[in-house]
Amino acid sequence: MALGPAIWAPVALFAGAAVIALIESDFPVGWGPLAALVFQIGLGILVSVTLGERAGRLGKAGKALSALMQASTIASAGVILAYCAATAGHPLVDSAMLRFDRMIGYDWRAFALFFASHPSFARLTILCYNSNVVQPVLLILLLIQASHYERLEKFVVTMTVTLALTILIFIFYPVTTAWTYEWHSPARLAIYRYLLPGTDGWIHELLQIRQGYRPPSGTFWQGIIGFPSFHTISALLYIWAAWPLRWARMIFVPANILMILGALLSGGHYAADLVCGVIITAIGLSFTHSLYDAARRFRYSERAGWALASTVPESRAASVTAAST
Repeated sequence: MALGPAIWAPVALFAGAAVIALIESDFPVGWGPLAALVFQIGLGILVSVTLGERAGRLGKAGKALSALMQASTIASAGVILAYCAATAGHPLVDSAMLRFDRMIGYDWRAFALFFASHPSFARLTILCYNSNVVQPVLLILLLIQASHYERLEKFVVTMTVTLALTILIFIFYPVTTAWTYEWHSPARLAIYRYLLPGTDGWIHELLQIRQGYRPPSGTFWQGIIGFPSFHTISALLYIWAAWPLRWARMIFVPANILMILGALLSGGHYAADLVCGVIITAIGLSFTHSLYDAARRFRYSERAGWALASTVPESRAASVTAAST
């Protein structure tokens, strides 16, 4: 059971939260990103209503374009919300994450040294880790081509729900990386080759925001969430979405296992980040399945009600006829 244009409701709600958060924050309001969100939502709904409900190639093209706009809207709104959430200023919880890693026996040094001594494997892992933009596009096109419309819609809804949960947790439990927390300089990290130093990338920007820096309007461009790992969530959702496609499953499963490994390497995540990502994925999928089951029951009861209403006059007429004879 596909919801059709109604699938835009949770996406638009998520984007609306991003707009409100940006306006209410102390970031310079970038009307360009906000206008882009509104444009994507408006055009996406228009395409979904006018083309997505048609049969044949034109309908598939409309569904594909609408789904691509949904994915783009979710990503853009998620980045804006993450930047706004970073200003909350709650204490970093790196010490707790590091304790958890040690408790389960995960040593980031040994892990990073393994990849440093296997550069080909490291490059492949990092390539898969950075495929988080390409994979949703491929999945949307593949699911549309195979007419797995309900699967695609559940993928979009679950991505929205899990990203919202991730940002909510990030507000209260911000982290950096183990080597940043332990004050490893870029020179000391050189032996590990592939680790991002705390003076660069998302770690540096997160720390700057926490210290009061506000990037110029419209420069929200990277993920700054450490805990939970949204790359882990994405990888699991990509595997779930691709599972009905047998040949695609053979590509998406190993690629996303490597993406999860890359979250520890290139993403700088703690093991706890990955564990929480698994839990959030399970919650998101369970919520989405329950939502669709409820919609299915509602639609069934609505149809049953119409069927019952259509038989009432006939039953009354039969009763009147029987009484008159």
